[in-house]
Amino acid sequence: MRARLLLIVSAVALVSSACGSAAAQPPAPSGAINVELTEWRVIVSNVAPQAGPLTLVVKNTGAVAHDLTILKTDLPADRIPQEAGKAREDGRVAGTASLNPGQSTPLMVTLQPGSYVFICNEQGHYALGMHTAVTVG
Repeated sequence: MRARLLLIVSAVALVSSACGSAAAQPPAPSGAINVELTEWRVIVSNVAPQAGPLTLVVKNTGAVAHDLTILKTDLPADRIPQEAGKAREDGRVAGTASLNPGQSTPLMVTLQPGSYVFICNEQGHYALGMHTAVTVG
């Protein structure tokens, strides 16, 4: 009986550890572009990718919630018009939901050649400097 109980407890522990926690993240796909969101910056591992389908791995390494919004625009990164504490999203191509600290998510996008600005558009974050220019070739 004791051996059977030990076997059941061991099986439950093994299954529980295999499921992992919500914080566990799969490895980034080969060729993925990492986008780090932190106070008060957007850090992109490749600011000159080639046009076509791209996988972005977006991670909030900051202490507050952040999101990623991608705008296709010829405006400089720090000149996007703002309304009510947020950047206007004219030319929005893609984006993520709000990410809590430590959260990450993959974002698959297809970008055409041109100029883009990657921003965090949480209230006030764009104005605090959360924007980066990206030129797709």
